[in-house]
Amino acid sequence: MSHCPRWYLPRLVYEVTIRTLHGTFWMRPDPECAAIVAGAFGHALRRYPGVRLHGFDAQSNHLHYLVSATEPAQLPLFFGLVHSNIARQLNQLRRRSGVFWSRRGKVIPVLDADAQLDRLTYLLSQGPKSHLVASPTDWPGACSTPGLLGDMTVPARYKGLDACRRNRLRRTPRHEEELEEDVQITLSPLPALEMLAPDELRAVHAALVAKIEADHAGEQVMGAQRLAE
Repeated sequence: MSHCPRWYLPRLVYEVTIRTLHGTFWMRPDPECAAIVAGAFGHALRRYPGVRLHGFDAQSNHLHYLVSATEPAQLPLFFGLVHSNIARQLNQLRRRSGVFWSRRGKVIPVLDADAQLDRLTYLLSQGPKSHLVASPTDWPGACSTPGLLGDMTVPARYKGLDACRRNRLRRTPRHEEELEEDVQITLSPLPALEMLAPDELRAVHAALVAKIEADHAGEQVMGAQRLAE
């Protein structure tokens, strides 16, 4: 699914971008899609604990996220699991089949502290820069903004399609709600910010959001309610 470098370096941040086939809006930000994306990240972080997720944002036709790893060999496996789970589950949600993502995603190294903050700002600004919402906090889809402005956690639950399929074959199937796992996401500070105390870290994130809001103040936006329709 992703175009992966030949090797990854420990603690180096990577920006990942992957787009839907032909830019189709299969990831429009309804609650079901948001839950699937968050669940895919939470499940993959449980599977690959050597990966650190610093931020993510799912727009209607593409996904951005920032990661690093203490065990770099886990990164391509993490990418594959996240992307395949989102594709399979959103195909089911949208009542379609076939290819979901475009031919390949991009994995780009983020080389220094200034670049880390620049790419996090870019990630946070996705909705406002596209005139969809006035603030990153207004985005109704899956994103890390609430966690970055809070306690660095994002609620997430995961229900695998394979588990559901096996359950349907049981003599006495369980309720599908019982198959859900709590896979709450714990975000990791960017390496450039990891020495900050929690309140200082929140202040940096809040300042990035405030600057984005100021940069786009007064612009006409579609609004969260219309986006989720």
